[in-house]
Amino acid sequence: MAPRGLAATTTPMIEITNTGGGQSNNGVGRVIQAVVQDTCPGCDQNHLDLSTGAFKALTGGNLDPPGEFNIDWHFAM
Repeated sequence: MAPRGLAATTTPMIEITNTGGGQSNNGVGRVIQAVVQDTCPGCDQNHLDLSTGAFKALTGGNLDPPGEFNIDWHFAM
């Protein structure tokens, strides 16, 4: 089973795959399932606001520059 984390969007459970971005992104290919906690009105369209735990699980805890990386996501079944 994939590690679990938190994300802010409008669905109850999503699956997120790290697809790259950032110079020290050691988590490319990692997949987690995230429970959605709330919405993110301040987020750009098609962006997710991840919890620290979800972010670290997807990036291996190391991302330079910090903040953003590319993902694919879909509703978890």
